[in-house]
Amino acid sequence: MLCAVFILSETGVLASTSSSRSRRMLINDHGTLITIIKRNNPGDLCLLMKCSKPKGSWCQVFTGKDGTQKPRCVCPKTCPSEPHPVCSNYGRQYDNECLLHKEACRKHRQITVSYHGECLAKQAPCSKEDFAEFPFRLLNWFLHLREIDEFGVVNDTTTQELMTKKQRKELAKWQFEVLDINKDGTLSQRDLMEFRYRLMPLEHCAGEFFRSCDANGKQNVRLDEWIYCLVKRSEKWYEEFMARKMGPKEIWLKPKLKV
Repeated sequence: MLCAVFILSETGVLASTSSSRSRRMLINDHGTLITIIKRNNPGDLCLLMKCSKPKGSWCQVFTGKDGTQKPRCVCPKTCPSEPHPVCSNYGRQYDNECLLHKEACRKHRQITVSYHGECLAKQAPCSKEDFAEFPFRLLNWFLHLREIDEFGVVNDTTTQELMTKKQRKELAKWQFEVLDINKDGTLSQRDLMEFRYRLMPLEHCAGEFFRSCDANGKQNVRLDEWIYCLVKRSEKWYEEFMARKMGPKEIWLKPKLKV
């Protein structure tokens, strides 16, 4: 049984940790996100800290006049020049974690490390071609999320290319219901924002895409808008992509069930 430890920091923020000897870290390993187990240093006082004030701050250990060391949440004024890139929850890459917190403090915003290493998503603005392909990539990702939910593993051979329109609609509806926190039949700006921030370190087109799904401009997305945004656009992109590769769709497109 793990024993919880609490400490009151000098910023007045109550933080908690456990006596676990290791922690999980997400890193970019040559283009693939993997989880590694990093052994904790028992003497690292910042393991006990979760900084919330000042906004954007991180933990540093300071030695007092009496020689005792205390962890404090501070905004860094200077940062080392050594590159240890990290990718933020907003999808922006920083040369190291210190620079991330320095900018977070300047903007008075809570910016966190999504994973260590270079960002997988492109740092350039979303191009017209990337935007058109985005719903296809997103539906494939939803397919793998559902596999994890149902079976606990991802089948690398599955793809929406083998699905009927009805199956794609069911997949889009499944994820809609997962994201609809209030169960009111719409995805609010908050629902989409939280999901978009999880996507942004991986997809630089996420924000623009979700804004485009709000066809009636009511600051939320209905199920029919969601399905059109994902399924219709995904199929349109795939048909155009295959037509460029193999000619008219009558040549390569398998008969699909009518829905």
